[in-house]
Amino acid sequence: MEKSNYQFWLDYHSGLIKRKLSEDEYKEIVANEFAMHFLIPTKQLLKLCGGYKGLYSIDGAREKELASLFEVPLEVMKIKINYLKESKSKVIKGAKKESYQSNGILEVPNFNILKANNVGSNNKIAKSNKPTETSKLDIANVYNSMLEEVVGQDEIIQTILMTIDENIYANAYSNSSENRKHVLIVGPTGSGKTRMMKALQSHINYPIVRIDTTQITMHGYHGGKIEQNILEPLLVKAGGNLELAQNGIVNLDEIDKKGSENNSDVAGRGMLNEFLPFLDGTIYDVEYNYNHIKFDTSKLTVLASGAFTDTLYSIDRNPTGFISINKNEELSKEILNKKGNIPMEFLRRFPNLVQMRQLIDNDLKEILIKPKISPIIFEYNYLQERHNVLLKCEEDYFDELIKRALALKTGGSALKDIIVQSLRFAKWEIAKSENKYKELIVSKETVENPKKYTLK
Repeated sequence: MEKSNYQFWLDYHSGLIKRKLSEDEYKEIVANEFAMHFLIPTKQLLKLCGGYKGLYSIDGAREKELASLFEVPLEVMKIKINYLKESKSKVIKGAKKESYQSNGILEVPNFNILKANNVGSNNKIAKSNKPTETSKLDIANVYNSMLEEVVGQDEIIQTILMTIDENIYANAYSNSSENRKHVLIVGPTGSGKTRMMKALQSHINYPIVRIDTTQITMHGYHGGKIEQNILEPLLVKAGGNLELAQNGIVNLDEIDKKGSENNSDVAGRGMLNEFLPFLDGTIYDVEYNYNHIKFDTSKLTVLASGAFTDTLYSIDRNPTGFISINKNEELSKEILNKKGNIPMEFLRRFPNLVQMRQLIDNDLKEILIKPKISPIIFEYNYLQERHNVLLKCEEDYFDELIKRALALKTGGSALKDIIVQSLRFAKWEIAKSENKYKELIVSKETVENPKKYTLK
C-alpha cells in the first residue's frame, strides 16, 4: 500500500475511499484499529501476535497472554477479540463499512481500554478507568536518558516528567480536565530549554510540538493560528492518530514575548487571553489531510517557556540602578504578572512554575565530556575517522573554551561556536593535505588565534 497505515485508515473512515477494498487492505485497516485500542504501533501488535494470520486466529491461551500483557481483564480481551473477528468477517463478506462521519467532521472513535465490570449483557462497553501498560511513562528510564543530553537542570526534568505522567493517569481516569497540570518554565538564554525539549521528544512515545508563540496571533489577524501551527502538527506527528495527538505535549516557547499591558494587542496579551480556552480544554475544528477533525485539547500537556530577561533584570536591579543577583528572591506568578505583563488568568493555568539556572563552569565541563552532546567529541571523531588524524587538546584549551563561553552566557551553543571557530583553519589544512598529518594539537592560543596550532 502506498499510503501509510494510519493515513489509509483515516481515508477509509472519512469516506474518501469509494472502491471495494481487497481482503489484504481490510486486514490492515482492522489491524490498525485493533492496535489503536491499545495505543501501540500496528507493527508491534502484529509482532506480538505472529502476523495477520496469528492476529485473526487468537485462541484462548493467546487471549490470556494478551490480557496479561496489556493489563486488561480477560473478559474485556475476549470482547475485543470477538469484535476483531466479527469486523473482519462482516466486511470480507461484502457488508457496508460503518462511517464515523457526522456533519462533515471526522469523529474518530475513542480507543481507550474498556472496563470489564461495565460490560452489560448486551455487550455495551464503557471507557476504562485504568491506564494501559503501554500508556505509562517509564520515568526512571526517560529521566536517566535525558540526563545524558541535558546538563544542570535535573529538578526541572523531574517536574516535567512527573507532570506528564500525572496527566497520562488523569486522562485515563476521567474525561474532566480538572486534574490536568501544565508547567511554566522560566530559563535564561543558554540554560538548555531547547536541548531539553529535543531530548524529551527523543525519549517519550507521545507527539511533541514546539512552537514559537511570537508567530501566533488572534483569530481574524494575519499570523499563525492554534489550529494550523499547533494542533495540525500534533496530528502529523501522531501519524493521523487523533487519540494519540489529543494526549500530546505542546511547548509554547518565547511566551515572555507575549506580555503586554493592552488586552487588544493581537500578538501579545490578546493572544494570551485566546490561549485560555486552549489550556482549559475546548474543541477546535482542525483541517487535516482534507478532512475537518474535532480536536479536543482537554488532555494536552502544555509546557510554556520563556527567558523573561527583562523581568528578571528588573527583579534583580538594586537601588543604584545596577544589576545584582539576589538569590534569596524567588520568582513568583505575581512578579511575572506585575513586571512581565503576563495576565494572571494565564498564569493561574500553570500550577507548576519552575526556573532553570544559568550554567556555570562545571556544567560546561560536563557538556564537553558527555558523548551525546559534546561538540569536541564530534570534532575528535570526525578527524580520526575521516582523516585519520588524532586531535589532542591541551588543558588550557578547555579552560579558555569555558572562560569564553561563560562570558557569552549562551551555554552549550557558545561552546560549539568557539570550538568550530578555533579549529576551522587546522581542519582545512588537514583536508587539503590528505594523509600528510597524524596529529593536531590545540591550546589556549588556538582559541585566541585559530591560526596557531600544531600539526605533526
